[in-house]
Amino acid sequence: MSRLNEQSSTSSVATARKVRLKYRKTLGRDPNCGFARLGLGLTYLQQGKREEGLKEVLTAHQLLQDDRSNSKLAYAYALNGDSAAAHAILNQFLHRVQQGHFKSVLIADVYLGLGDRNAALEWLSKSLDEGESPPLLDEPSYDPIRHDARYVHLPARMNIR
Repeated sequence: MSRLNEQSSTSSVATARKVRLKYRKTLGRDPNCGFARLGLGLTYLQQGKREEGLKEVLTAHQLLQDDRSNSKLAYAYALNGDSAAAHAILNQFLHRVQQGHFKSVLIADVYLGLGDRNAALEWLSKSLDEGESPPLLDEPSYDPIRHDARYVHLPARMNIR
């Protein structure tokens, strides 16, 4: 490993540790804070701690009961190899799209977890067409597509540079 990569890796580990501590501090004050549980779960997933991540995201969804936490739950299931559970949630979302408006970015999240970059990029593009503002710049779940030429043009469509 080069010295630069080593420093970057060390910096990422330190940042993740700080983020985890922030969420744990919040959960120490309020163990039922769904947003902190979701953030902690996503941080665990980013670090490859998939079982811990799934457990926290599942708890977050039980607390929040919203579409975003449900999409992150599908993402976590997919990363843990439970594509059947991820597809079940995805199918619910796709059914809701047929019935009316549903946030396309949430469908993109599920496809990212399933490893389908093409579908994820299509749904992200659709979300911009529909006026949504996906969290393209700061969510680690988007890391696998950041270098894709189709992704590179999305922030410009949001007037972000």
